[in-house]
This record gives sequence, structure tokens and C-alpha cells, in this order.
Amino acid sequence: MQKRCHLDAELFDLFLTSGVYLRYAEKHLRPEQMDVADITPYLAASAVPGERPS
Repeated sequence: MQKRCHLDAELFDLFLTSGVYLRYAEKHLRPEQMDVADITPYLAASAVPGERPS
């Protein structure tokens, strides 16, 4: 959704890099549901060129 500009790329990056998603996952998910170890592919640098809002 971030790649298609449905979510703000900078805010999504902050969500990932701050670790908020991990705290949420640790509180609300079972360990076998927590499968993302590397967030790099989800950061804004991997966004589709030309599709980020100005």
C-alpha cells in the first residue's frame, strides 16, 4: 500500500524503523505469526519510482 501511495511513505518508514510494529506484534500476535525479520524491503527507498506524492 505504501508503494502505491495509499499510505504516507515517511510515516510508514517511521512506523517500521521505530519498532512500533514489533511492540504491537509482541503484545497481540503469537510467535509463529511474527515472520518479518528484515524491514528493508518495505522502506520508502523501495517505492515505485514516480508514484510518491509530492
